[in-house]
This record gives sequence, structure tokens and C-alpha cells, in this order.
Amino acid sequence: MVLAGGLSACFLAACVLVDFAPAGGAHCRFAGVDSECGRCVADRCSAAVGACCFDDACGGVIADVEDCAAKSSASCTHVADGSDRGGAHADLSTCFAKECASVCGADADAAPPAPAHNLTHCGPSYVTSIDTCECGIGQAAANDTDCTEVGHPGLRCCAPDGWPGPVRTCECKKIICVGTGAGCQCQLGAMDDQNRATECPGAICCYDPTTVTCSCGSAPCHPEETKVASCTIAALGCEPGLHHVDTCTVPKP
Repeated sequence: MVLAGGLSACFLAACVLVDFAPAGGAHCRFAGVDSECGRCVADRCSAAVGACCFDDACGGVIADVEDCAAKSSASCTHVADGSDRGGAHADLSTCFAKECASVCGADADAAPPAPAHNLTHCGPSYVTSIDTCECGIGQAAANDTDCTEVGHPGLRCCAPDGWPGPVRTCECKKIICVGTGAGCQCQLGAMDDQNRATECPGAICCYDPTTVTCSCGSAPCHPEETKVASCTIAALGCEPGLHHVDTCTVPKP
């Protein structure tokens, strides 16, 4: 996102340009606005787009708007579907379906997508994540994306107390090991796109449950540490306040 006056920020999925008009608030200028579809959305649904520019409750709809405007893709039908949504997101979908669906190539009369089989909305932990993922309930529309360590031996899934529940996040992280001056150290991490080692052998390996790290080297383990054969995903637990689960995805009852 680029703000007039030199301030800038960029969301994970969508970058939008916000021009501040001298006499009247902010105007959200999104990628693809110069296409015929984009001009329609900007001209006829500017208030609804502006409301979602800064509204986390809109569930990333601006990213769909950008993809639709640039490619006239299936994202257009998704933008037009306001079912199971509320607030500013529903307002934008309603305006788009009425004013711009035909211009953008969306079928406003198409049947809405089948409801998700899960209670959770799951996705990558970061935009560059390969395997790591996280799930929430209530923050965004539920989807059928799986986020699990089952079948992914390098992942460890951890959930907070009270999970599954709203305003909580369950995350599956990957073991990441790096070299140190005395040997190597492993911990769970969400940024798994650098192809780092996933195991750390050594003469003496120690797991520290306080820091949730495992280190191998020549020094003996400290009293608060547990000696392990090697530092692997099996040696790592969850952070304090979290507990281990096999999967973060929660199916509907």
C-alpha cells in the first residue's frame, strides 16, 4: 500500500495505492484499476472498495478485486458472491455484482460456492511459506484447506488453550536447524522457504523446554535441559501456553 506523502505498506496478498483527496478522505487505488473492469469498480463501487482497503474483516477481498481486474479470472465470481459474508465485504460484493459483474466477466447468477466442510480458515503462515500454515475460526470465511502435520514429518502443530475457538490461532511450524559456533541448534519456525537443515546431530544434544530449542555440541546439558539422542522434530515440543495437536484444521461436526 502506498500513501501519498511517502508512507508505504504492503499486505501479504494485495498492495493498494491510497490517494488522499484534499477535500474528502482517502481513495483506495488498487492494482488493475486501469483495466476496463478496474475502472468500473473504481468508478461505481469506490466507497465500498475504500471501506475494505483498511478493514481486516473484509477477509482479503481486495486481493480478489485486484486479480479480477487484472485477469478477469474466477476471482471475479468470488468477488460477486456475497453469501456468508457481512459488513463492508458484503457491501462491496453487492455493488460489484450489480454494477460490474458483466464488465468484468463474472457470472453474477452463478451458484455460490459450496460451503466449506471445516470450521477453520487455514492458509500459509507467511506469503513465502511452503509447508508451514495456520488456522483461525471466525476471522475469515471457513475454507477446506488442510493444515496438519499428518503426512508432513517436518511439521509440529501447536494450539493454544481453548482451541478450537474464536480469537485463537493454531499453527503448524517446521523444524529449522542452523549452525552455531559450538555445533548446531534447532527450533520451530514459520519461515520455511530457505531450505535449511531439519536435523542436528552431535556428541551431546540437549532440549530446553523453556526456550523450545534443541542444541548439539560438546558441552553437557544444563539442569533444566533434557539430553536427547539428536535434535529432530520428535525432540521439540510446543511453546509454553500451547499444546501439541495432530492437525489445526477443524472439520464441522
